[in-house]
Amino acid sequence: MRRFLSVCVILVLMFPLTSAASILCTADSVSEMMLYGLLVTHPELPPSGAAFAYLYTADVDCERPTMVYCVDATVPLCVGWEYEQGPDLEVGELLWIVNSYFPDVQEMPSELATYDERAAAVAMALWHFSDGLDISEPGSGLPLNVFDAARAIIALAEGQTATVPQTPTSIGFATDWNPPVTVTATLYDQNGLPIPNVFISWEVTSGSSGSSPTNGDGQIVMSWFWVEEDILTLDVDYAIPVGLTWSLPGCQDLIQAVPADGHLTATWDEEPASSAAPTTWGKVKNLYR
Repeated sequence: MRRFLSVCVILVLMFPLTSAASILCTADSVSEMMLYGLLVTHPELPPSGAAFAYLYTADVDCERPTMVYCVDATVPLCVGWEYEQGPDLEVGELLWIVNSYFPDVQEMPSELATYDERAAAVAMALWHFSDGLDISEPGSGLPLNVFDAARAIIALAEGQTATVPQTPTSIGFATDWNPPVTVTATLYDQNGLPIPNVFISWEVTSGSSGSSPTNGDGQIVMSWFWVEEDILTLDVDYAIPVGLTWSLPGCQDLIQAVPADGHLTATWDEEPASSAAPTTWGKVKNLYR
């Protein structure tokens, strides 16, 4: 059952196609997702002055465990749902923090001894930049050492920025039916921009196949002699980077905390218009009998 708990794309693609990048699956309860962290207390934490500041576990494609933090903590965290790759967060400090601290940099912040303490400090620093959480008063908040570490992270992060590498998210198709049929596939990233220099493998049900990198416009071009009901399948293996956003409308955003493996599959199964039917050898033979 889908449930909401109060804790803590962009692309215009050319029909027809089915395009699916990796998804992030959340468990059926928050307790199942909790990996490292602490219950922290502070007067500024809504709604009751306490919150679970945690690093969470979720599954890429519902099968490969990974780690994520919550941002926009006043929005519900949706459990038992499938999140999709979203556009980059515009707050550079958030990206800098996840690239500089636990778990991607396991020993940071070094003044904290345990993974639970480090995860809690990082989570609160993220909330400062995503939600405006104000924990600036010295000596406030419990555990005090975790709040002191969070304040230090916030101070170092001010004005910092980082970028998220282009991550394959979708593929669009354009077709030229002059024989042989030519399909141009364009690979797009999480922000709707074409991605160059990424290898795409492709296979047609009637037998053609190949693999090639995208050009400067994010495209590969495939040509073959079309057979009725041909289906073209494209596959891309890629790295899910730290800082990638996972989004679901109405739900709290999740931010990737460690690298992970992703996969994108797209299929093309267009039928030619009657005025653009390809000239196959069979049709030529029938015409000249």
